[in-house]
Amino acid sequence: MPKKASPSKTTKTSSSRRKAKGSGGSLLSRRVKLSLRNPFILGGILLFAIVGPLLVFQSFAASSHTLKASNYSLSAVNAEGYAKTSLTRLITSGYGTLNAGSGCKDAFAKQAKSGSVHWGNSDVMCWNASDLSGGWSPQAIAGSGSSYSSEAPAGREIILAGMYTTGHPSGLVATPGSSGQASRMTIIDAGNRHYRHVELAKPCGSSANKVCKLDAHVGGMAWVGNTLYVAATSGMYVFNFKDMYVIGGHPVMVASKRWSFTNGSDKISTVSLDRSSTPDALVTAEYRTDSEASGKVMRWNLSGESIGGATATADTAFTKMRYMQGVAANKGSYAATSSKYDEILRWKGAGGATTGYRVPKQNAESLYIDYSRSKMWSLTELPFGSSYRFVFSLPSYDIF
Repeated sequence: MPKKASPSKTTKTSSSRRKAKGSGGSLLSRRVKLSLRNPFILGGILLFAIVGPLLVFQSFAASSHTLKASNYSLSAVNAEGYAKTSLTRLITSGYGTLNAGSGCKDAFAKQAKSGSVHWGNSDVMCWNASDLSGGWSPQAIAGSGSSYSSEAPAGREIILAGMYTTGHPSGLVATPGSSGQASRMTIIDAGNRHYRHVELAKPCGSSANKVCKLDAHVGGMAWVGNTLYVAATSGMYVFNFKDMYVIGGHPVMVASKRWSFTNGSDKISTVSLDRSSTPDALVTAEYRTDSEASGKVMRWNLSGESIGGATATADTAFTKMRYMQGVAANKGSYAATSSKYDEILRWKGAGGATTGYRVPKQNAESLYIDYSRSKMWSLTELPFGSSYRFVFSLPSYDIF
């Protein structure tokens, strides 16, 4: 665990709960907190009338939330003779360098952030303007610290950032899909800030000697061993880090599977990996707006790197809030980002009381916990001013 620096403000904390304070105090610190001791209990469902992003806690029968697998064949892609590549090769050649100059750090420092978080122990990097030209929008984050991957470069802290665009930037090799979206991940070496963009694609079915664009919002990613799960709203795509090719001079990773919900109504807007549980699990969340019911958080137990064979059934399902952008879990507690409020929201157990921690206000998106380094990473979707979009960490021990 890194040495704790002095917080920017003195706050009273306890080992079980920290009340976050930022400029003017946390929004949630002025809202009604929920508790499992609330007397309104009906049929095992706890309902709480509140103000703000939290609407209601409600548990569901997990068995009603099922994913079905569709496997992709990569034989035709392999038959094309494309050269293979790897994370190590990509991050050590032909790379760019993310911005961590004074302008980036000063912009981050100006954000209204919770005083109970030790921001002196955080990392911060900013995208270069050229990285996001073509309409690329940062959404997802994952990393090697909790992956246990044989493909991760040894001794390096690797961060993966997921993005999508509805534009048509140059340099993409996959055939456009029906939605017009394209997707990519960016490999970042957090130590020296070197990075490479990798296009995300899938086989084209009958034209499988070509690859097609993923058509995914990439709202979250989870790196498990040599497997990468990518949120795709109606399910998830699954990639293997050994299925990375150089096509037309550009690195492309091709999906080998797609998980899709059988009920047509559930969503996976974001996903992360929980290494603190037994067994390990994927944690997913739904983005829902005011016109919809609160979004569900679901857990999917892992066996090795897989959540199932032909089908996968959620182990846990409960509603918590609307506007969830990212979700993470640690030892029975959960954290989520919300686009409605500029906070990371943390609660104990499925229906526990909620505490808010103010973070940069440019829509903090997906969450990733590096359990080995006691860090939690996120990234912002929108720019600060006209320039800075952040990739940042904060000490996870301040949240959980």
